[in-house]
Formats: sequence, structure tokens, C-alpha cells
Amino acid sequence: MSKIYATKIPNAKEILEKNGCYCTKVVGISMNPFIWQSRDTVFIVKKTARLKKYDVAFFISHKGDCVLHRVKKVRKNSYDIIGDNNFYMDKFVPEGNVIGVLEGYYKRDKYIKCSSRLYKFKTRLYCFFPIKAVFIFFNRVGRKLNKMFSKKEK
Repeated sequence: MSKIYATKIPNAKEILEKNGCYCTKVVGISMNPFIWQSRDTVFIVKKTARLKKYDVAFFISHKGDCVLHRVKKVRKNSYDIIGDNNFYMDKFVPEGNVIGVLEGYYKRDKYIKCSSRLYKFKTRLYCFFPIKAVFIFFNRVGRKLNKMFSKKEK
């Protein structure tokens, strides 16, 4: 899960409500390949309207963590939300738990705006299940191989 931990930002909700936006680095790999842990900086704005499918929601999970995941399905009073690098979905996330939406992010030094046509094309293509499944499979196999070989070197 791409989390913004309460220990690092004790009042994320209050900062967002007061300022209307905030930037931070993400912890977690659930938004790979678009947003990378400890490298990319996200720019979140306060939610002012209902989110649409493929928006990236900033929400309070049932555990109380601030999480950044993509909206997969819009329901009457809730959303089904999933990380780009996850197979499991947070179903029925209440409308009231969604406090912000990703406006854009810095990928290294380049700002990527979520409303750009290229970003929308890439995310929709990636969300097509077979492409996502292949990426996640090779990403996880690569991490396991990396761990195996790095242990043998020690």
C-alpha cells in the first residue's frame, strides 16, 4: 500500500483541509509503476467533487492510515479502490473517507499532471488487467531474485 504514515505526518487530514493541498514522498510500492517509493513526490489536493474511475484517491483506510490508490469503480456512496501494483481491492471505501485526490506528481525532477492526455492514456492502458498482471508478476519475480542474489553475496 502506498501509505503516508501517521507517524511521519501526524495531521495529514488537517493540513489538507487547512491548505487545500500538500506534497509528500510516498512510502510503499502499491502505486508502482507510476509512483515510486522514496523517489517521487505526490501533489494532493482537497477533494471538492465526486471522484471518477481512474482518479487516484487519498483516503483514510479502516486501519486509520492515509492511503493513495486508484479508483476502480464508483458506487452510489462509496468507491472500490486498488493500488496499481496490487491484485486485492479496497471495496466500499465510504465517500467520507476520501479526503483528497492526486493532482500530479514529480517523477524525479519532471512534473506529471494527472489531467494530461499522455498520463490518462498510460494509466488506462496499464489498468487493462492482462498488462497489469504481467507487470506485477515480473516486478515480484525480479524483487525475489534480487533478494536471493544479494543474500548469496553476503
